[in-house]
Amino acid sequence: MQSIAEELLVLLSRSSTNRMLAVMFTDRGAERVRLISARPATRAERFGSGVTVVVLDADVAEIFPDAQSVNEALRALAKIAKRPVKRSRDQASRAAP
Repeated sequence: MQSIAEELLVLLSRSSTNRMLAVMFTDRGAERVRLISARPATRAERFGSGVTVVVLDADVAEIFPDAQSVNEALRALAKIAKRPVKRSRDQASRAAP
């Protein structure tokens, strides 16, 4: 029986046959984990609310092995993309009517 004080954790992972699975467990510390259940993930679990799922090509996944590395790279790129474009005087004079 799960104690009210125990935090129920859910792990989503792919099986060896590429099926998305939901594994429910509690972490009891000192290298003790209590497995509660494992089952195929529901659609809502696979595509959580407010989460965008992007499939990376294999060559990109080698460079960005996890969500954190992908998000950091995209945030850095977004900062660059938001910077105002500086025009040279020559470009500015050609753009004027």
